[in-house]
Formats: sequence, C-alpha cells, structure tokens
Amino acid sequence: MSEHSLTRLPCVVRAQPLSSELRRQEIIDATVPLLEEEGFTVSTKRIAEAAGIAEGTIFRVFPTKEDLIHAAISSVMDVHDLVGDIENIDPATPLPDKIAQIFMIVEQSASRIHTFMAAMAGRSHRKPAHGFSGKFTPPKQGDPRQRFSAQTGAIKATIEHTLTHNTAELTVNPDTAATHVLTVALASVMTDMVIDPMDPTTTVALVVRALTGKEPE
Repeated sequence: MSEHSLTRLPCVVRAQPLSSELRRQEIIDATVPLLEEEGFTVSTKRIAEAAGIAEGTIFRVFPTKEDLIHAAISSVMDVHDLVGDIENIDPATPLPDKIAQIFMIVEQSASRIHTFMAAMAGRSHRKPAHGFSGKFTPPKQGDPRQRFSAQTGAIKATIEHTLTHNTAELTVNPDTAATHVLTVALASVMTDMVIDPMDPTTTVALVVRALTGKEPE
C-alpha cells in the first residue's frame, strides 16, 4: 500500500459511551411519559424502545423494574428545577412581579406533578403486563413526610433568600414573608383544582398588601 493511499483511509471516530449517570437519566426520561400513558403496567421492552437501548441495558442500571419506576416517580416529585427557577429571579425585580413569578413557578411545578399522578391513577385499572403483578411497592427510602418537609424547607429557604433584597419594603422579616408567600402559592394551587381560580393579579395584590401594608403600584 502506497503512502498516498494511506492518507486516503477514512478516519473512524467512535462514539463515547454515556456515563452511568447520563444513561440513568436517559432511561428515567423515557419512562416518565410512558408511566403517564400506561401506568405501572408499562413493560421494560416499551421503555427500552423509547430510550433507544436494549432491554438488558435497563437492568444494568436498575436492579428491578420497581427500582426504575421509583426513580421515575422521584424524578417527577423532585423540586430541584423549581428551586433553581426561583433562584434565577432577578433580585432587582419589583416585589409584586417577584411574587407573581414565584406563584407561577410553584403552580407550574405542582400542576406537572398533579397531571402525572392523575394520569397514573387513571391507568391503574389496566390489565397488568406479562411478568408484572400490577402492584407497585417502592423501595423503603425513609419517611415520605420527612422528604416532603425537606423539599418544602428548600423551597421556603430559596424564597426567603429571594425576598431578602426587599427587606426594606416588608413589615415582617423575610422568613415570615417567605412562609406566607409559599403558603398562599400552595393553597392557590389546591383551591384552583376545586373552585374557580382567583385572578392571579388579585392574589398578588393581596399578598403584597399583607407583607408591606401598602397597595401594590
């Protein structure tokens, strides 16, 4: 083979395999919408097809199907993105606009969780897939109340930090203000599911008045 022909050989670049964490997230991302569509009876074959991987790859990452389902549900319930969105609010944002943004972020996250859980509940009556009982028993990983408390605490702490910039406007300390804002935000989400929702502008105005003693501009 001549030197010239050697220079014409194609260069083959091998794709780098995904890290274990990226592969894990890829499988979870494929599982979540399938759980909404099919509930706990979704097969690992369907999940593998959605993720574009071999079915055996799932079990190299997750010991059992129940472990995968638990991880997918935990991913939906996680508040990391919610906390990050609140952290990204510009500190210089006027207080009424800041509270409105917090309400919107909390509502979007809560609505996503509600939609997911409602979809799961609506599909629980389906006939179980072959090889799966249809009953899901997640692995024990601590008291769910403790996790909820920790997540709520993280959200409240982030709101408090965000409101620190507005301390001079508040008639209460940022800790109390954050508790009030989060309480109203969560209450609004819950009541909007059963009664006609209040105009968001009115809700924000009421909260601003409660926290500052003044009418919002």
